Amino acid sequence: EVMERREREAAADPPEAATTSGSDDPVADLVSPGSSRRLKMVTEVVRRLRMAAEVEDFNDRDTIFSHLLADLAGEVSTAAAAAANFKAGGGPSSEGKGILLYYEAIAGELLLNDGVEEELQRELFSTFERLWASPKATLCFALVTYKLLFLSERDLGKRMDKYTRVLVRGMKHLFWSDLHTDSKRFLSLFAFLSDEVVLSDAGIDKLGSNCQLECARVVAGFSLYYFGPEKVAQIVSSFPASANLGFGVSTILDFFLKEIAGVIRKIKCEAVTVAYLSSLYRLHELIPFKGLSISTTARVQEVLFTLSQPGGPYYAPKAVRVASREAFSRIYPHGKRLRALFKVLTSILHPAYSLNLVWGNCWLVLRKFWSSWPWDAVRSIIGRICKPRRRTAD
Repeated sequence: EVMERREREAAADPPEAATTSGSDDPVADLVSPGSSRRLKMVTEVVRRLRMAAEVEDFNDRDTIFSHLLADLAGEVSTAAAAAANFKAGGGPSSEGKGILLYYEAIAGELLLNDGVEEELQRELFSTFERLWASPKATLCFALVTYKLLFLSERDLGKRMDKYTRVLVRGMKHLFWSDLHTDSKRFLSLFAFLSDEVVLSDAGIDKLGSNCQLECARVVAGFSLYYFGPEKVAQIVSSFPASANLGFGVSTILDFFLKEIAGVIRKIKCEAVTVAYLSSLYRLHELIPFKGLSISTTARVQEVLFTLSQPGGPYYAPKAVRVASREAFSRIYPHGKRLRALFKVLTSILHPAYSLNLVWGNCWLVLRKFWSSWPWDAVRSIIGRICKPRRRTAD
């Protein structure tokens, strides 16, 4: 990757030779000769952004952003980490494997050098503002600046609200990309938003009321995927009162379940949907879904019931239907017989589906019967009888 190659080149050359005054690269002039190699990775990001701003063709600009996103989500190699003096063990980004990703290193470097290279930071923000019309620019903006905007003490004035709106929107798209690809590349980003912003009194107080609500909705909707039901149960019980979201202790679960149901509706990956449904009834075992509002109960039941049906609007595959029925029967066991009756009536009203189901079950029975031991013996006897005999040589 480009960033990794530049780190190896910087490790081979003296720091003074890497950045010289009067350089032909205008971005390199923003970094002082004594700057760290980690800060020079920020310079590489600014250089890519300038390149994207100068390109007029939309497809070429999209390609530049795609390559930049791939590099930011890539793993920092051992050699690059040693050359740049990165911390060992990059936190939760790699699910406990101690791997550091480039976007974590760059975001941390911007926060640590806050106010040191002000010209570089101004260039970074101004270039991003020129490129916000591109859909992928907000994704790169979220990966690079999330620590700086949420933890920095700098006063950005009226621009802070605009930056945080773009930041939260970009983070949501990144989390959705993880769900649609069944990956957790941005687990570290989500853990930061949850632990350092939403669940922290110091972090949540810096945001406006609208941004507080939006961040809380993101954490509520995606926490079941990134953290699992056990951690979600802890988050619900320890949700900060300073969030000013207007929720009491008894209605925080309402808020989480509404957002989780909204996320389940939009998931396009079968494995992730099944995992969400399994985690949902596990969450019910940890925190019983009692005392919920009528609207929340109706929303959860509607999602589970619709996903358990073979038809529209979701046209859920078989694994999703089975997981949804199991979750429905465990969370709401009282209507199990009525739902089974409705399933039979639905099969009668959809004869094509019923015939396919009957034919599939009959075919499975025939295959099992044909593979049983009596038929194996019969097939072996027939095979020996029909096998052509070899002629013996005279």
